[in-house]
Amino acid sequence: MCKEGLCLLLPPIVNCRADLMRSPSGADHAVLLDRNADMPEGVCFLKYQKICDDRGALIPMDTPDLPFLPKRVFMVEGAEGGSVRGGHAHRSARQLMCCVAGCVVVEASHNGQSVSVELVPNGEVLLIEAGVFATQAYRSPGDRLLVLSDEPFSEQSYLD
Repeated sequence: MCKEGLCLLLPPIVNCRADLMRSPSGADHAVLLDRNADMPEGVCFLKYQKICDDRGALIPMDTPDLPFLPKRVFMVEGAEGGSVRGGHAHRSARQLMCCVAGCVVVEASHNGQSVSVELVPNGEVLLIEAGVFATQAYRSPGDRLLVLSDEPFSEQSYLD
């Protein structure tokens, strides 16, 4: 059977531009979550369909339904419990963060506004736009974060 994550405590959001989130294919696989309140500009959640049966769960993320075409994909795994990664913003890169195991706490801030959210493997992903400062905290070595970026790696793109 399929169970939703237990540590989902996401605040509502309002400031994502829906036109950036619409699926180019017109499909309803990616949905901009209609949450309200204190999300910084440039931070928003998308929900992808979670298909469950007795074999487990499948969360399809077809490239036409992504907010951008990924040029880089990486996974963070095996981080010691309590370790923090990230700690920067990007000049122009956008990132889509998806927890694939465990629970990863993402703190994001932009223009004096901050939020802390927990990501779990439930089909909800976090879009971080360019210029948003973000850190990711890992509670246990089993936590896994998959990140898609619209730009290849470049240390020169970091804003500290």
